[in-house]
Amino acid sequence: PKPPIENKVVPFSRPVPKLETADRPQLLKRAEAEGIKNYRKMSTVRLRSKLQQLRAA
Repeated sequence: PKPPIENKVVPFSRPVPKLETADRPQLLKRAEAEGIKNYRKMSTVRLRSKLQQLRAA
């Protein structure tokens, strides 16, 4: 189990830049349309890369 991320600085983890979270709603919509399982649990960054892979394929 991962320790809770509080005041530790962890690269590539929770502290998400604002511009990442701004388009999360439409990413979630697209993920739902693509039928990605558990998309709500995924991070915005991960969702975006998954959707990009799908579109590239």
